[in-house]
Amino acid sequence: MTADTRLTPDEKRRFADWLNARSIKACPMCGKRNWAIGDHLVAPIPYIAGELVSEGTSYPQAMLVCGNCAHTTYFNAVVIGLVGRTAANKE
Repeated sequence: MTADTRLTPDEKRRFADWLNARSIKACPMCGKRNWAIGDHLVAPIPYIAGELVSEGTSYPQAMLVCGNCAHTTYFNAVVIGLVGRTAANKE
């Protein structure tokens, strides 16, 4: 990723290629096929024993956002190949 943390055009293309190889479906909320790739990777904060944990394992996610209703779907960026396994463990 670039210094401003946005996905590069190449990273977005790789994610799009990965999605297209898997037959992207219509949005489950509104039924439209107006998807956009989010500009950033995100990572959910782990929830362990009733508390949010700000340190530890991170699972970076790439976002696919419906342009009609804003429903957002997340895909594991390590599995896609946008983030290496070593880098994911440091985040």
